[in-house]
Amino acid sequence: MQPGFQKLPEAAVSKVNCELDKTLMFFNCDTTFDRTFTDVIMFEKDEWMSILRLATRWRFLNLRKIVIRRLEAFEFSALESIILGREMKLSKRLIEGYTEVVVSSDTISDEDAAVIGWQTTVKLLRLREKISINRNSLSWDGVVSLLSEKIRGALYNELLGILAEEMVYNTDSDYQSESEDEHYGVKKG
Repeated sequence: MQPGFQKLPEAAVSKVNCELDKTLMFFNCDTTFDRTFTDVIMFEKDEWMSILRLATRWRFLNLRKIVIRRLEAFEFSALESIILGREMKLSKRLIEGYTEVVVSSDTISDEDAAVIGWQTTVKLLRLREKISINRNSLSWDGVVSLLSEKIRGALYNELLGILAEEMVYNTDSDYQSESEDEHYGVKKG
């Protein structure tokens, strides 16, 4: 036994091993179960987010992709999208959160601005102001398209960092199905 470690009672070791076996069996679906497995499992948003955190931490990349798709069925506030996008290295979710902040007519609270970051909040509010000026001359699709490009330009450095980290979680199939430029679409602006 290594110094500093106590020997656990046999019953506790058995229980921990049993729980660990069940957990690993579930998370082993990354390689053994097909995608339809997650279609029959019904979890709440918070539970899927916990699974995403574990799949990301344990590098179960296929499970991570499946859970990300499952989370698309849930509603997220702008702040939730930003936090999840940053924490789990999800550039699309992050851009969605930023877009929602810009198109919202609600005032950003001090607490939300602190979480988003003051510099980022100022950039988003500047974009909101620019979009509101052009809103009458553009269709809604035009506003969203312009906004997506402007967000990528204004927050280029942050998004580039997220994208670099996000690429670590890509699987071989990600690279076969689409090029990085098509997937990420980040342009320096």
